Amino acid sequence: MYYYENCAADFLSRRQLLNSVVKIMTYVNEHFCIKLMKILMKVIGMWFDELSYDRFITNVSLLCIATCLAVAVTIEGLSIFFMERDFNETFEALSCTNSVVQEVIKLLYCICNRSKINDLNRFTEVTFWKKKYDTFSNEILNRCNEICIYTIVPFMIFIHMTGYTFALETLIAPPPANSSKSRLPFVLWWTDSDPSSPYFEMVYILEGLASVVVANCAATFSVFIFIVITYTTAQFQILHYKLEITCKEYSKNTNVKSAIQSLESEKTYDKLKECIKMHQMLIWYINELDETFNFLMLIQVVSSVLTLCVSGCQVCLGVSSTFWWRNIMFFLSGLIQILLIAWPCNELILNSEAVADAAYRAVWYCLPNNRHGKAYTRALLMIIMRSRQPCQLSVGKFCSMSLNTFCSVLSTAMSYFTMLRQVTMEED
Repeated sequence: MYYYENCAADFLSRRQLLNSVVKIMTYVNEHFCIKLMKILMKVIGMWFDELSYDRFITNVSLLCIATCLAVAVTIEGLSIFFMERDFNETFEALSCTNSVVQEVIKLLYCICNRSKINDLNRFTEVTFWKKKYDTFSNEILNRCNEICIYTIVPFMIFIHMTGYTFALETLIAPPPANSSKSRLPFVLWWTDSDPSSPYFEMVYILEGLASVVVANCAATFSVFIFIVITYTTAQFQILHYKLEITCKEYSKNTNVKSAIQSLESEKTYDKLKECIKMHQMLIWYINELDETFNFLMLIQVVSSVLTLCVSGCQVCLGVSSTFWWRNIMFFLSGLIQILLIAWPCNELILNSEAVADAAYRAVWYCLPNNRHGKAYTRALLMIIMRSRQPCQLSVGKFCSMSLNTFCSVLSTAMSYFTMLRQVTMEED
C-alpha cells in the first residue's frame, strides 16, 4: 500500500515538474498578439522573411498596398485641387485626405528604412521573443499578452469596420435626392457626375480597396508600436524582479563560514553584473526604437490633431450631415490612435524610473564588507543614478511621448477646433 502511495506521489511531483518546465520553455513568439502583429506587418511588407518565397510574397503584398494607397492619394489630391472653395466641401474631403496622406507618408518612410526596421525586428524576436524565461517572468509576459489582446482586438475591429463601412455604406445608403445612382466612397470633385457603367464599378472597386487598405495600414502601425513598447516595458519589469533577488540566496546563508560567504557574495555580484548588462541592452534598444520610429510618432500626432479638429468641428456644427457617422468614427480613430502610443510610452517611462526602486529593494545591506560586497554597492549606486534619466520615446525629437503629451494634443486640438468653429460661424 505504501509502495503505491509513494509511486503516486512521485508521479505527481514529476508531473508538476514537467508542467513547470513546459511553462519555462514557452516562448513569447507563440503569444497570440505577437502572431497577429507579424501577420499584419507581413501584409504591408514590413516584416523580415528568411525564405526567398516568403520574401517574394511580402514584396508583392507591399506593391499591392502601395498601389492602393497611390490610387487613394491621387483621388484625394485631385479632389482638393478641383473642389469648390466651400467650408462644407472642404471639411468633407479634408478628413479623408488627412487619413490617406498620413498612411502614405508612414509607408514611404518605412519603405525607405525597410532594412533598418527589419534588422530591428529580427533583433527583437531573437533577443526577447525567442528567449527562455522563468515562471515569474512568464507570468509578466502572459499578463502583457492579455493586455495587448484586450486592447488591440477591439481597436482593430473598430478601424477595419470604419474602412469597410466607408466602402460599403454608399451601396447600402439611399442615393441622393437629385440622382438615381449610388455615389462613390470618395467623391470625384473634378467631374459633375459619377462615371457610368462599367467604369463606375471599376472606380468603385478601386476606391473600396483603397479605403480598406488605408484602414489596415492605420491599424498595423498603431498595433505594431503598441505591442513592441508594451513588451519592452515588460522587460523592465523582469529586470526589477532580477534586481530584487540578486541577494536572495546570500541572505539565506548569512550564518555560514566566511569562506562560503565570500563565494556567495561573488555569485551575488555576478548576478548584478548580468542585470547591468540587461539594463544597458534595454537602454540601447530603446534608443534604437526612438531613432527608427520618432518620425512615425510625429506624423501620428500631427495627423491626430488635424483629425480631432476637423472631425470635431463637423460633429458639433452638423457639417455634411448625410454621412455624420463618418465624422464620429474619424474623431474616435484619431483619439484612440494617439492614445495607443501615449499610454505604453508613459508606462515605459515609469518602469524605467522604477529600476532605482527595485535596486534599492535588494537586500544589499546583508552583504559583507569585502571586495565583492563593496563592488556590489558601488554598482548598485550607479544603477540608481542612471535610472534618474528615464528611457523614453520622442515625437520627432521635439518632446517625449507620454500621457502628458496626449493631454497636450487634446488641448491643442481643442484650441484649433475653437478657432475653426468661430471662422465657420462667421462665414455662415
